[in-house]
Amino acid sequence: MRQDPRDQRGQPRFGVVCDPDDFLDVSGFQSVGQTHVGDDGKPNGPHGGMDRYDHLRDGRHADAVGADPRKIDFVRRMWPQAQSAEAATGVPAAFIVGQAALESGWGRSEMRLPDGSSAHNLFGVKAGAQWKGRTVEAVTTEYVDGRPVRTVEKFRAYGSHAEAFADWARLMASNPRYAPVVRAASNGEPVAGDYAASMQRSGYATDPAYARKLERTIEQTLA
Repeated sequence: MRQDPRDQRGQPRFGVVCDPDDFLDVSGFQSVGQTHVGDDGKPNGPHGGMDRYDHLRDGRHADAVGADPRKIDFVRRMWPQAQSAEAATGVPAAFIVGQAALESGWGRSEMRLPDGSSAHNLFGVKAGAQWKGRTVEAVTTEYVDGRPVRTVEKFRAYGSHAEAFADWARLMASNPRYAPVVRAASNGEPVAGDYAASMQRSGYATDPAYARKLERTIEQTLA
């Protein structure tokens, strides 16, 4: 996920991820650097099974993301939380870390509270009417009839990255809308492309290229 140019207050511009608790038509929304999509994402090709993730499960994160120290650090810091989310959803931790990386620009585009501290929202989850926790406002880019429109929206703010992963896991596990996503990632030998395409079809993002970008980011943790 790419960080948009900063607004006049110096805050990063972020896009909207729909809140599954408050379902809305997300066909016009853009998540942090990604456009939220409809139903025609397709896997881009075959990939290996769970044996490809052994180096991640064993903690060999440096091999997973090459020589980029920023990515190595991100995977190392997020891996324990991703493993907890995997236990709750069945989605491989590598997929979850990959999505957090895409949505947060490997942690460089995290939303900030007014005091400059992190909102810890790695997945771009929007604060809908049923959200009772803290929120953070950010400039978003919505797509209306194919054209980008800037607006300010509220997103969920968390006390830690662990809370963000736990909340993401709860949304994936409890909302029927994401049942196909969980099935695609937890049945048999999960494939990154299948997971990414299913996430796109669920309406998580409206960017027609979201599945390809998500698959590519996940693959960066597996190469």
